[in-house]
Amino acid sequence: MFNKADFWIGLGVGLVTGILGYKVITENKDKINTYWRPPG
Repeated sequence: MFNKADFWIGLGVGLVTGILGYKVITENKDKINTYWRPPG
């Protein structure tokens, strides 16, 4: 079904994506909070 190389490549890509996403979210926390704040 899949060999070990595919697993490790997918794991690496997933980790890098998660780390970059976390970094972007933490750097833009104020913008995100004002965007998701309900009106009123």
